[in-house]
Amino acid sequence: MERSGLCRASHPWGRYGFKVSGRDQGHWPTEVEWLFRLRDRGVHHGEELRPLVEEMRTDQVVVFAPPEAKTFSAENARRAADFAKEVIGHCMQHPKPATAEWAGMRLSSLEGPDD
Repeated sequence: MERSGLCRASHPWGRYGFKVSGRDQGHWPTEVEWLFRLRDRGVHHGEELRPLVEEMRTDQVVVFAPPEAKTFSAENARRAADFAKEVIGHCMQHPKPATAEWAGMRLSSLEGPDD
């Protein structure tokens, strides 16, 4: 299933008040596709036995684990977290004018006269 369109201008990014263009996205479509593949395997898994995958190998030991152990590894979690940080940072730095105005109003309402 093609999901790279998630990062096109017609995607909801624009609805949420952020300026996200194809030029800004760079590798975002690839990362979104990767995340959806991981998610789909975890959420829409089959109910069949799958072969174990090699998780670790040393000179003395070979450790096999279910595919999910590799799919949801710490390395993949770090990659997903780094991507989320990048997207959130970009969106915070590039709000649409109406979103920036709304955020400014909210911020000023939180500040007291002594701030």
